[in-house]
Amino acid sequence: MNDPKTLLLQAISEANNTLDIAIYNFEDKEIAQAVLNAHNREVNVRIITDASKAKKNEQAAIMDEFSQNNIEVKVNTSRKMHLKMAIIDERLIETGSYNFTEASAYENLEQLMTLSNVELAQE
Repeated sequence: MNDPKTLLLQAISEANNTLDIAIYNFEDKEIAQAVLNAHNREVNVRIITDASKAKKNEQAAIMDEFSQNNIEVKVNTSRKMHLKMAIIDERLIETGSYNFTEASAYENLEQLMTLSNVELAQE
């Protein structure tokens, strides 16, 4: 199946070295578990999220769990951080309209593009 959530979970599961995530809304527990699994495989995980969304109960709980597991979490406070992307092993970029939420997975019409470009991923 080529839905965005399946593609994202597959990409996260294939991370070997680094996983950098910039995400506006992160409430999907299955994606959170995939990130924790990557961290447990000794993948260096870093996350940045939006300040207003980081305060929401579900997202706050996920970010707290990441922090408790020594995953670097930053909260952008300068202005709305509306990015939705993951960079895997400095070579693969997952980006689009897809927030890491159940609504994005099962209710909304969303897109997630996979770009394999080392130069772009390292910027």
